Amino acid sequence: MPGAFVINVGDMMRIWTNGLFRATPHRVLRPSGDARRISVPFFFEPEYDAWIEPLEHLQVEGGERLAGITYGEHLLSKTENNFDFGDSAQSRL
Repeated sequence: MPGAFVINVGDMMRIWTNGLFRATPHRVLRPSGDARRISVPFFFEPEYDAWIEPLEHLQVEGGERLAGITYGEHLLSKTENNFDFGDSAQSRL
């Protein structure tokens, strides 16, 4: 869309909002033809041992609550899912 402004929401926002916002798969595609695209990425990550859990005021009575996790555990999980370490993956951790 001309003039569009896109924000990719990450995994931590999904947990903080208890699933209200879902993480966007990050895929950058080159525009077709003569179209131009300007991308200015900004990444903000919590401390490795930061505890991430749904915010209390976003809880729905009787609704499901996503599990909390440390950012470091989440980061290791993403890395393990994105790369094939073969049989020796556990020995590296």
